[in-house]
This record gives sequence, structure tokens and C-alpha cells, in this order.
Amino acid sequence: MSKIKLKLIGVDEMLGTFSRFDKETRQAVRKVVKTSATRIRKAAQTRIRVDTGKMKKTIRVKYSSDGLSAEIGPNSPFAHLVEFGTTHSPAYPFMTPTAEEQKPLYVKDMEAALKAAVKNT
Repeated sequence: MSKIKLKLIGVDEMLGTFSRFDKETRQAVRKVVKTSATRIRKAAQTRIRVDTGKMKKTIRVKYSSDGLSAEIGPNSPFAHLVEFGTTHSPAYPFMTPTAEEQKPLYVKDMEAALKAAVKNT
């Protein structure tokens, strides 16, 4: 199985502070994670180069056990070859540009959820 991992810098530190937040805040963060992950999955599916459509269908979201993070990507042994290219074929990136495109909206939504939580405490 080929995996492409995307990591947002600073998220680990932010997640480490969640123990002081209440249940409502955690739910709001989970909602942002779920919404963002779904948005990234759908955008990547529209961006991927399609020959047969099989790889497009393998783009999935896997949530952490606490729901505070997610991994989004294709479950295909060829995904990295499409994303990064080979010596014989050019790259057709679909995950990296999608993540970069969606990152500002994720940050905006997360900031709004956390600001609302701080106001309510």
C-alpha cells in the first residue's frame, strides 16, 4: 500500500493542549477535522488524473481514535508514482496541491472553533 502523508506544522502542540478543553470544544474540533478531511478527499478526487478511475475510488479518510486528526490519501500501490512521477512519466500531483489549497480554510475553521471555545469558558 502506498501512502502519502500530509502534516500541518504545529498541530501536535495544539493537540497536546486539548486536555484542558471541555467536551463541547473537542466536539467542535472533531467537526472541523471531519469537514476538512471530507473536503480534502473530495477535492483530491476531482484533481487526480483519471484513466480507469480505480485510484480515485481508493482515496479515503482514516480518523484517529479520538477523532482529532485524520489521514487522507489513496490506498493504491501506484499513488506515489502518479503524485511524484517517474523517470518515464511526469508527475501529476493531486494530494499535495489539494492539501495546500485547503490548508487556509482548515486553519480558519479551526481558529473559529477554538475562539468560540475560549469565549465560552
